[in-house]
Amino acid sequence: MKKFNPQIKFFICSMICIMSCGTKTGNFKSLDGRLLNLHEDSVNVLIFLNTECPVCQKYQGAFRPMVSRHPEVSFAFVFCGVQNEKEVRAFCDYDSIPPAMIFTDRHYTMARRFKASVTPQVIVLKGDKEVYSGRIDDRFRNLGASGRTPGINYVENALFSLSGNEEIQIRHTEAVGCFIEPR
Repeated sequence: MKKFNPQIKFFICSMICIMSCGTKTGNFKSLDGRLLNLHEDSVNVLIFLNTECPVCQKYQGAFRPMVSRHPEVSFAFVFCGVQNEKEVRAFCDYDSIPPAMIFTDRHYTMARRFKASVTPQVIVLKGDKEVYSGRIDDRFRNLGASGRTPGINYVENALFSLSGNEEIQIRHTEAVGCFIEPR
């Protein structure tokens, strides 16, 4: 019997694993146990956060209006690393974010999957295709320098463009905040 090259075995096993894991949705569960579903015809907004990040804290109060203005959009608030669940819930209570929208990413699986490197960072998906990645708005141009109010809200612009079947003008910005540092 002919033996397979170890590299070929690894490739075959990897492909089987990728196909069986459901790369479109992953196994990401919210605090209330619901799975993250990335339907082909839906718009999903992933907001990567950290309760201890001062930049994330500055955005408290900005999430509720965004969610209210876009009821057709699925929002997921993703807290990376080992974070205290009570603190995560308290952070989200400030904006009345329900547990169905809150995801903890203790092992940085979602951060790796969606290439998030900073908190806060937003990934807007149409189905499972990324259409915007970066900062929420232009309030923080660099670390330590912030304006009182944003001039451009990149996420809102992307969502309004998608709802109007228009092309998104700005598809990427450099997120400013606290680094996501997988261990």
